[in-house]
Amino acid sequence: MSDITEQKLAEDALRASEEKYRNLIENINEVTYALDTTGNITFISPVVEHMLGYKATEIEGHSFGEFAHPDDLEVLARHLEQMLGGIETSIEFRVITRDDYILHVRASSKLIRDDEAAVVGISGILSDITKQYKAEKALQKAMDEVKLLSVTDVLTGGFNRGYLNENLPRELARSKRYCQPMALIMCDLDHFKQINDNYGHQIGDKVLQKFVRDVKQVIRHNIDWVVRYGGEEFLITLPKTDLRGAMSLAERLRRDFSAKAVRLDDGRSLMITASFGVVCYDPEMVEGEVSQDRLINQADIYLYEAKKLGRNRVNGDYFHSVSEACDQSSNG
Repeated sequence: MSDITEQKLAEDALRASEEKYRNLIENINEVTYALDTTGNITFISPVVEHMLGYKATEIEGHSFGEFAHPDDLEVLARHLEQMLGGIETSIEFRVITRDDYILHVRASSKLIRDDEAAVVGISGILSDITKQYKAEKALQKAMDEVKLLSVTDVLTGGFNRGYLNENLPRELARSKRYCQPMALIMCDLDHFKQINDNYGHQIGDKVLQKFVRDVKQVIRHNIDWVVRYGGEEFLITLPKTDLRGAMSLAERLRRDFSAKAVRLDDGRSLMITASFGVVCYDPEMVEGEVSQDRLINQADIYLYEAKKLGRNRVNGDYFHSVSEACDQSSNG
């Protein structure tokens, strides 16, 4: 066989091989691409048109940044910098289609090196993960809702004792570590049994719901929290709050709650009051460990005294156990 014939056969085989792999690339669902060292796209498979609505020829010569969501440009630039620095990683970002639809995509990239191992470009696969992303978000939302329900009092919408037992020890530890005061307010609705006896449990439930709504309107969102402690008793936790601030908040709650009537079905108005026991834990004034039970018990004592003094009032003080120094664990 002549050299010319062998060369012709080799060229035919090469063309067949190129055609085979080009057909393979063009028919897979994921988009293959190549970038140069400036981040410009030197090749992208035609299937990209099904994903983004742009022909491959409209994308080649441009960067992914020109098709990306503006909020993801910084992430893309950092990813390119890492890749060219020799760190092969994948990245998830958003792209905007020709029809202005936002897709979530994942780019899995590899470095292209020359014979001397120098980086000359990047190749990779671009996958549409929008359905997966939305499914994961929906699942996370459902899990968050289930978790929230597990720590929520169904009747009032406040938190339950499970939430209290999980989070109050954390607040105490944080207060001690950073030498910051925190406060508890124990609340009890005055003569609540008489409300249930005279007007029925449905009205009693309305009163409980109203109280929690009033509390949530006053306390700091995502900082303070209210727990239905039991029956008509509620416990409010106030991180980073001294005695003066806690007493002031309790007095505002007392005043606001007693000023707003509960409307009955027959048009009558029911005026209700509440009593409040306030305790402030200041790490600089307390020696040794303080448990949540001791703190709650102190708030309960102050509440009992408020009711003993005639109800519809606020009573409170610092947690009893004076010391000279704050725990120094925050310095360790």
